[in-house]
Amino acid sequence: MASQPFVHTAVGTTGTVAAGAKVYCYVKDTVTPQTAYMNSGLSTPAANPYIADAAGHIQFYFSDLLNFTFLVKSSDDADTLLEVDFTASGTAFTITYADLGNLNSFNDAWAAYLETIHFNQIWLGAYNGATAYVENDAVSYGGSSYICTAATTGNLPTNTSYWDVLAEKGDSAYEVAVNNGFVGTEPEWLETLIGTSSRDEQVFSGDGTDTTFVFTGMVITDKLNISIFVDGIIQRESDYGLSNDGTDTTITFTSAPPAGTNNIVMRGAVLTGGGSGTGDVVGPASVTDGNLAAFDGVTGKLIKQLTATQARTLLNVADGATAYTDEMARDALGAALTNGTGLSKAVNDAGDTITFALSFLGIEALTDPNADRIAFWDDSAGAFAWLTLGTNLSITGTTINATSGSGSGDLLAANNLSDVASVATAFSNIKQAASDTATGVVELATDAETETGTDTAMAVTPANVTASYIKKSLVTTRGDIITRGASAPQRLALGASGRVLKSDGTDAVWAGQSEIIIIAVGDETTAITTGTAKVTFRMPFAMTLTAVRASLTTVSSSGIPTVDINETGTTILSTKLTIDASEKTSTTAATAAVISDTALADDAEITIDIDVAGTGAAGLKVMLIGVRA
Repeated sequence: MASQPFVHTAVGTTGTVAAGAKVYCYVKDTVTPQTAYMNSGLSTPAANPYIADAAGHIQFYFSDLLNFTFLVKSSDDADTLLEVDFTASGTAFTITYADLGNLNSFNDAWAAYLETIHFNQIWLGAYNGATAYVENDAVSYGGSSYICTAATTGNLPTNTSYWDVLAEKGDSAYEVAVNNGFVGTEPEWLETLIGTSSRDEQVFSGDGTDTTFVFTGMVITDKLNISIFVDGIIQRESDYGLSNDGTDTTITFTSAPPAGTNNIVMRGAVLTGGGSGTGDVVGPASVTDGNLAAFDGVTGKLIKQLTATQARTLLNVADGATAYTDEMARDALGAALTNGTGLSKAVNDAGDTITFALSFLGIEALTDPNADRIAFWDDSAGAFAWLTLGTNLSITGTTINATSGSGSGDLLAANNLSDVASVATAFSNIKQAASDTATGVVELATDAETETGTDTAMAVTPANVTASYIKKSLVTTRGDIITRGASAPQRLALGASGRVLKSDGTDAVWAGQSEIIIIAVGDETTAITTGTAKVTFRMPFAMTLTAVRASLTTVSSSGIPTVDINETGTTILSTKLTIDASEKTSTTAATAAVISDTALADDAEITIDIDVAGTGAAGLKVMLIGVRA
């Protein structure tokens, strides 16, 4: 579905703007209301009638797949100001205008203008001689834009047999400047514009209510420096106001933009620097090459050449000095440098030196140990010191090495044991077997040894117990499943073919697969009527019925729609399925349906009857809910 904009400024019978004018949207040549929208995506419906703002401005969108009559009336509905007929898939409007009394010339001019409007433009960018263009295709060419009036290929947009001008190229900015008194070449004019340009684009989403949006990080004081688009349409300066707090700019719309995602685009540009001045700067007629210049006075319009004395004062150079000396540099550096933590500064003006001394946590007292050492904090002394290595420790580069006291890798003698080179041998020498009365080393049993259950000196792990218990006690048949019972694992035998594993709220159980069959009885818009076998189908499988439901897309304004369900010509309901008036579902019915036959056979013929249709009910659906048998 494509959208078309309806943009108009309502004019009253006296020729003035018709504030608050109303636009009624009808199905063409009828008085049946038809929906228009506030956005080009046709997702936010507009009020019908649409109300123009205080400036008579009207802007909404409609589908070009529908036929419309748009009737513009005064705010009190007393006068018809404009009538527009639109034919779907067409490009022409049939327009009837208000009787403007003595303003016939205005009426004729306004009508002529409206008839030139192309309502269905398709923008295709720059003209291409190889493209086949059709009516209402719009292109750019030579700085102007054109719209195609007849199908063509290879005929330039300047050929009036196929093209009309939409917007003609105007003067360049330089030409405008010359026409307004600038004297000079274009490069000279561009030099006058040099400055710092700040540009930004920010995107917002309207909600149909908010009128205020904040353009952050830029101060804009002139509407010439911002462009605002809502649903792709540029906004007039009268549509919004600007204010700023010195950092951000607040845009306040006179009417809230329509709801939409990223449908509000704001582009700001502010020029600062050379281009923002108010005139030329004037200097002396001649100067000495290389001399310094400074402002003369406070106007910002005059400059002067500094004298030698003025230059020395500005640069803080002593009288008679010909350059900035080392002494001056040292004095300035000494004044600028400040002491950091643990540092003290001493300036020796006579010796031309600046000396810093370190006094921090005793680090300054450390001397070269002529060996690799580690510095550490000695809290008892309150200072840093070199770490002294203990026995069997050494440092090589950045690595600390440790060696044993009597042979690398040996287990030291202890508790009457001899030194041995093998850890395993040493452990074997000292280990003690565990018993029910003594601690010691115990061997872990395997699952097989646990199942045998005869060893008295091995330790059994929980994993051994579980594996053995499940294997010997629970799993007995192919397909068995182990589940947790009230206090211990339990066996769940394989279910019958076609059954699925479900929960009954306490345990896992095998049960039939849940199924829902939904049957549409009629379309979504046509009112249902009474009759038998309104729908006939065959069951795709046997099913145990647990519930039935019905729903409507459009409710019955009066009467209670009543539905019967039959298996092979015999009803399965002892109380029929009903939907109360003004309700859409049977779940809220005053009288619930009662199933008298829950067993539906595979391939059984099922028919649905409508015993009572109600008034205006449409979109009937019937649902069979149960499990496969």
